[in-house]
Amino acid sequence: MTFPRWRQSLARSLHVQRSKPEAKFFQAANAYMPGDSCDISDIIVENRTMVFRGFAQSSHTLLAISDSRSEKFSQWQQSPRTQLCWYFTKTREQFRISAQVSMVGSTGLLFQDEHADADVNQGCSQNSMLTSERAILWANLSDKAKTQFYWPTPKQALKDIEINGPPSSDIPDNFILICFHPYYVDYLNLTTTPQTREIHDISDKKWIYQDVNP
Repeated sequence: MTFPRWRQSLARSLHVQRSKPEAKFFQAANAYMPGDSCDISDIIVENRTMVFRGFAQSSHTLLAISDSRSEKFSQWQQSPRTQLCWYFTKTREQFRISAQVSMVGSTGLLFQDEHADADVNQGCSQNSMLTSERAILWANLSDKAKTQFYWPTPKQALKDIEINGPPSSDIPDNFILICFHPYYVDYLNLTTTPQTREIHDISDKKWIYQDVNP
């Protein structure tokens, strides 16, 4: 399978900087309306740091994990679009990736954008494959990371927290696989003279790119 040019560039950057743990961290931003508000002035923008957990099998879909009790779970249900941003210090490259979001739990696909473009979701749409990806990521977590999913609800007052014992062998229902389905990528390389910038877009199930001014 031939992957899009941007995915090959991202995979190469991750490989070059594999010795730097921070290379796996990216920023994920989203905007949503609080409550039942319809006033655009009430829009709230959130930005968070997440850990890249690899690509879905034979796909350019990016994977991450989360707790269904976290705020981002409900926020993405309300507004399932996001922009991911990566900056690699060693290679001085920036990737800004606009993506649709879907989420997977113990029963398979829990949520995806009702207006999702079928071209974008290709490669990460089969329930069995998604459930398998979730199980693999859980198995690869350290015991310390697994324990966090047995903690009380995030943002609960510290005085009320009781840390549970070691996690069970079962995958907890609140362990969620996050799938980011890219549909637009803005790539910038600061090492070249002049700087290199590419715009990648998907159309009719094909990724196309164009060199543009930085």
